[in-house]
Amino acid sequence: MNPLPVKELRERGQLLSDKNWLLRIILLESIAGVPGMVGGTLRHLRSLRLLVSLNVTTGGIELMQVETGRRMDSHSARRG
Repeated sequence: MNPLPVKELRERGQLLSDKNWLLRIILLESIAGVPGMVGGTLRHLRSLRLLVSLNVTTGGIELMQVETGRRMDSHSARRG
């Protein structure tokens, strides 16, 4: 079986041009990015809900900041 010339393959639609390859890659990469973007958005919204619930009920944000400050101070004292 003889290989078909490039011109004939393009006429049959079996060979993509450079422009068509670029469009195909852009489309596929755009679709591939959607699940990660949705997952990141959901995680972000869940974190915001947690922060709001902590702040409204017990002043938890301030408590977390105080705890973090203490840990950073003790960590700095050990290093210094």
